[in-house]
Amino acid sequence: MGVSLSRAGYDVIVVGAGPAGSLAAFVLANGGARVALVDKAGLGRDKACGDLVGPRGVRLLDDLGLGVDGARTAGDMIVAGPTGRRILLPARAGRSYPGHALVVPRARFDAHLRAAALDAGADDISARLVSVDDGRVALDRGPAIEADFVIGADGANSTTAASTGLVDPARVLWGFALRGYLATDVALPVIALWNDRPRHGFPGYGWVFPGPDGANLGLGLGLGSIRRDAHRAQRQLDAFRIHLQRIGLLEVDDAPTRVLGGWLKMGIIGTRPAAGNVLLIGDAAGLVNPLQGEGIAQALASGQAAAVAVISRPGDAAPSYRRWVAETFGPFASVTSPIHAAMVGHPRRIAALAGVLTAPLLGPSIASTWSVYWNDLMDGAARSAPAAAARVVQHVGRVVTMPSRVRRSLGRDLSDDDIRTSRRDPHGGRTSLMSILTEPIHTLHGDETSLSAFAGKSILAVNVASKCGLTPQYTGLEALQNQYSDQGFTVVGFPCNQFGGQEPGSADEIETFCSTTYGVTFPMMEKIDVNGDERHPIYAALTEVADSEGHSGDIRWNFEKFLIAPDGSVTRFSPMVTPEDPALVGAIEGSLPG
Repeated sequence: MGVSLSRAGYDVIVVGAGPAGSLAAFVLANGGARVALVDKAGLGRDKACGDLVGPRGVRLLDDLGLGVDGARTAGDMIVAGPTGRRILLPARAGRSYPGHALVVPRARFDAHLRAAALDAGADDISARLVSVDDGRVALDRGPAIEADFVIGADGANSTTAASTGLVDPARVLWGFALRGYLATDVALPVIALWNDRPRHGFPGYGWVFPGPDGANLGLGLGLGSIRRDAHRAQRQLDAFRIHLQRIGLLEVDDAPTRVLGGWLKMGIIGTRPAAGNVLLIGDAAGLVNPLQGEGIAQALASGQAAAVAVISRPGDAAPSYRRWVAETFGPFASVTSPIHAAMVGHPRRIAALAGVLTAPLLGPSIASTWSVYWNDLMDGAARSAPAAAARVVQHVGRVVTMPSRVRRSLGRDLSDDDIRTSRRDPHGGRTSLMSILTEPIHTLHGDETSLSAFAGKSILAVNVASKCGLTPQYTGLEALQNQYSDQGFTVVGFPCNQFGGQEPGSADEIETFCSTTYGVTFPMMEKIDVNGDERHPIYAALTEVADSEGHSGDIRWNFEKFLIAPDGSVTRFSPMVTPEDPALVGAIEGSLPG
């Protein structure tokens, strides 16, 4: 354990003993940390949930030896359209996850993980959180407790997030879920896209899932940023049950029992996952899939990641964990959260999309791709045509959602000064790199110029190549140019042939390729060396800057990126940070003049 006790009390206080909090406490306690696990309720609290743990969560539980004895498995899933048409979404194992989910009631699942955390050595504190202030946690009973870190796992209505200023409720994509139990069973999980009025799609979906306590019947409702109309799910639950009977997916005629509702925060929007000594995990961080509402697998993964960040990088835990969130969930959320926001409030669009997705010919042909993408299973998927198609969908989505305000909002939440790295002078201030702006260089046409031609603007300098696997990044770079050029921003390309000989052409050939293949309009400079003895002076200065991983020195490959702000400070991004990445987009927006 790398954390030293600088306060009386604990190394870490974990607020909330659901799957995220209990998993974090388990990992921390096993790592030698002194952990307090604070929860307002007793062991194993029932919650509004479909009771499914997705494939990634199943793998993580197995890896940690936390499998749930007697849990039921669920694989393929039926999706029913508004007219009752059905398609089967197949469940296939990936390289890093199994081909099934687990079905286990939440009260039992939460009790299982909480017991594991306590057995590992975490202290159980039964109290309600009042506030968090710089590691001091005030409770509704008993004295305040203190720790070096606080991990907020206290759900969508997180007091931890609210009292530390890490959530903006007005920007959150809110959801509400309602579920009950029926005295029957179903063979396969069912998702139903339902029109609750003619040609008006319900803004979410309904489900009926198998379970040991009877079938789990529920409705998930998307509300956008305005937190109202949650009662609509309760009003419509019985009408939805009757609809399932009418289309032959449910036989029981009784109303559901043990009906329970709860709030959801979707797609990270409106929430900064970490800052200072506070880290948010699970629903508190908004780590709920914006397309289908899954949250348990994300909760488990984030609990482990936050604990590992505290143990392994106590001096850098918050930015380290925030980078993990940006890299793990940011790319998917940056596409699906804007789509979610664009659909909510437009019932005719929802009805039309549901009809198309379950159409007789199209539905079965896209089912495998839908299963991979909808469940965010691209990373770690087995090599297959559906997985490749899902990645194409993601790429197209990145381009389509580039102008979205929701996406820009996400970029700001995932990227701030703790993530970005700039050169600093010996007195602690940012080093001015204005000398870079005055270094002579030639344009692609041979005209002498310098970057001072863009003085007062934010400049994204990129070493580019025409025959590289990363060459399609030109599309995203041009999209950034189109989006932000009127706000004082420009991309500047520096062709370079030092990496695999992937920029061999003449100036005319490079210009023709860029303009005809990718429609490039941003300025391009002459072909230069960015490494070695002949390194151009501009890159001699830029390569002194370290990126978020601490790498400085030589350029590693084509399409490494340097954001030069108007004040001369520089932020470095690796070649694998795409132009659509929320961290890069957020940094650009934060650097724009004025």
